[in-house]
Amino acid sequence: MPMFRGIKNCPFCGKKVCVARMSDGNEHWFYIHGVRRDDKHCQCRVFMESEKFRDGASEAEIAAIRTALIRKWNRRESDKEDVEKSN
Repeated sequence: MPMFRGIKNCPFCGKKVCVARMSDGNEHWFYIHGVRRDDKHCQCRVFMESEKFRDGASEAEIAAIRTALIRKWNRRESDKEDVEKSN
């Protein structure tokens, strides 16, 4: 699966990560991980998984699960601090 344009880089090394889809029988999920290809990509051993979905899930459900994972990945502690400072 190609890299998602709106995904933030690794919070530890600042390099690119990717979203992949995994399967185990009829259960599926997405995960974000470093790709370890070269110096431009994250080589950290960090990842984040989505909730699982089963065979037969609608495209809308699958897209929502993937989007939720990316939103969680993109959330940073500094974002929270910026909101608190503006209040």
